[in-house]
Amino acid sequence: MKVLITGGTGFIGKHLTQHFLTQKNKVVILTRKPPTSNTENLSYLAYENGKIPLIHDVDVIINLAGAGIADKNWTKSYKQEILESRIKATRACVEFIQNSETKPQVFISSSAIGYYGTKSSKILDEHSPSGNDFLSEIAVQWEKEALKAPVRTVLLRTGIVLGNDGGALPKIIPPFKFYAGGHIGNGKQGFPWIHIDDVVNLIDWAIHNEKVSGPLNIVAPETMNNAQFVKILGKILHKPSGLPLPACLIKSLLGERAMLLLEGQFVFPKKATEMGYQFIYPTADSALKNLLT
Repeated sequence: MKVLITGGTGFIGKHLTQHFLTQKNKVVILTRKPPTSNTENLSYLAYENGKIPLIHDVDVIINLAGAGIADKNWTKSYKQEILESRIKATRACVEFIQNSETKPQVFISSSAIGYYGTKSSKILDEHSPSGNDFLSEIAVQWEKEALKAPVRTVLLRTGIVLGNDGGALPKIIPPFKFYAGGHIGNGKQGFPWIHIDDVVNLIDWAIHNEKVSGPLNIVAPETMNNAQFVKILGKILHKPSGLPLPACLIKSLLGERAMLLLEGQFVFPKKATEMGYQFIYPTADSALKNLLT
């Protein structure tokens, strides 16, 4: 199988690449600055005037590209960059599929749980409506672009990914080391987490399951709020978890980006669960013990 990955040098992309190479598949990573360290089964390519160069016999396209949501302050210009980077990368994938003589079997395109907004305290699934804030508006346009592809398309509504070499966990742990760990704000906001191994396995499962299409929630089946999560984290780290981080401090430091920490959703992976996917780490306790002990 030949897999083309955009954004393949990021946290999730690196884990996916290793997974596919272990399975003896060929991986082509599309990036702005490709290294020269190509091997028999792993190669890097650059965009050509914003388009994907001609690559033959691609079986799967996985689109992970986009400017980091939390990387910079949400100025008007950076908000535009967040949106345009996603739309342009997705459009390039769709045009590549449209122009391919032999179509890929499936198009896997990133989205996010931000699709649902953060105003609901209900448990949300793939049938829940979109929200009406900045992140939900991005996700709606992102998915709309991906659905123009003339092949089976899966939209990855990904939650908070836990791993040791990227994602949220390395940013959450440091305060606990100084006995300053605790929930964020009032701690009642949803915390839809998932272990990186389940992210990779769910994507692989979606590739090989022809019945999977449309939105797919990439979150664990255990729904909890931020306070519940950090309590489990503190217990595993053998550190206290009762010192909350005040919402006013976060807002003063991050401005509008503070919503990434102070707001959240309760999201359930209904489609994966009903279609028989078995989570490797269905509970936060099992996921954190794997990563931290």
